[in-house]
Amino acid sequence: MEQAQRPYYMWLCSIEGVGTKRMQALCDYFGSPQAVFEHANLKQCLQVPWMGEATSRLLLAARNQARLDAANECLEKKGIRAYFQEDDGYPPPLRSVPDAPLVLFAKGACPPCFSRTAAIVGTRHCTRYGRNTAQKLSEELAAQGVTIVSGMARGIDASAHYGALQAGGFTVAVLGCGVDVIYPAEHGQLYEQICENGVVVSDYFPGTQPLPTNFPPRNRIISGMSDAVVIVESREKGGSMITYQFALEQGKEIFAVPGNIDSPASMGTNRMIRDGMFPVLEADDVLIRMRWGRQIHTNKPAPAWELTEDEQCVYEQLEQGDLSYDALAGYTGQSDAQLSTCLTLMEIRGIIKQLPGRIYTIVRS
Repeated sequence: MEQAQRPYYMWLCSIEGVGTKRMQALCDYFGSPQAVFEHANLKQCLQVPWMGEATSRLLLAARNQARLDAANECLEKKGIRAYFQEDDGYPPPLRSVPDAPLVLFAKGACPPCFSRTAAIVGTRHCTRYGRNTAQKLSEELAAQGVTIVSGMARGIDASAHYGALQAGGFTVAVLGCGVDVIYPAEHGQLYEQICENGVVVSDYFPGTQPLPTNFPPRNRIISGMSDAVVIVESREKGGSMITYQFALEQGKEIFAVPGNIDSPASMGTNRMIRDGMFPVLEADDVLIRMRWGRQIHTNKPAPAWELTEDEQCVYEQLEQGDLSYDALAGYTGQSDAQLSTCLTLMEIRGIIKQLPGRIYTIVRS
């Protein structure tokens, strides 16, 4: 994005009703956002896909220097950053998503690392089981360096954010309103905590109110910026199912937490599992499936043995705690033959030993 065009993009973003699709269509028709600002008229606007007369008239009424200046000064005054698709702060996984936002607004700490990102979402009308499970999974994944993404809604989303914060991890809240608007209002403290230890993002211009129509489109961002999508509780219809559909279309790895078959809050997730989605009983299920090795603590003394690259990989995982053969295979990504040979040689040399149940542990001197 040319630097000179960015102020005009901000101006377009600030006009009610001009979302990603209309913005892209306008720029394609006129050639640039600056050309829209300088040359647009009603006849031309009506020829642009998805514009319509009402939105076209709103755009034309905003074609003045005062509105252009106000749109750009708003971000600086409110401490809000804007990331275009080519900027470093824009989530890399989101760039390849159909209808990805041209610009993403952010408020809070520095952008997170997107090497491991998991969305944890679910129904607003959750059970105590759902809240506790969402917080526990989030806390354990965040402790392993996974960035937790959710929507700051009541219920499962809020629990996921709280879990990440409890672990001292990084969490991203994707809003269906401007990043300067706290919704729901009772989550004011949670909002402040996320801004201090994470980031709040939205593709809606600051000041945009939380209209019901805003939330289904924002769910494409929740799944789009995530490598894995974990659905804790979901009814048969609702926002979680919309996120699920987006995740399917985007080719994301989808996980579902099983629940009571008589519970309305688990109808959606149970059916996901029946339809082939991966069930989650603990955080390790996600870590292993995604081949995200457990976080290595570098303050431990180096092993006294000379280790091959494969052995070093196994040793580092076992340093964090005993593991089963299947878990080691998931964490290390080694083939069955490769891992079996590695473990056998390490056992012969007295570096590790096998416990009942094919569990492996380091031999402590």
